[in-house]
Amino acid sequence: MKDALEYFRANLAEMISKYEGEYVAIIEDKIIAHGKDVKKVYQEAKGKFPKNTIFLGQVPRKEALIL
Repeated sequence: MKDALEYFRANLAEMISKYEGEYVAIIEDKIIAHGKDVKKVYQEAKGKFPKNTIFLGQVPRKEALIL
């Protein structure tokens, strides 16, 4: 899980341009599913990789203020 979180943090700017406001499911250093419905994103990811631990994160919108 640590690698997925690091990947999320390191690639946040790129993800904002591609997946702004969406949820992403990540395993290690790969986005395996994305979309606006967190439940569907999780189900899709678990369907593809049922035995893996999946990191879910929401990509912020450009307007969001991050402190």
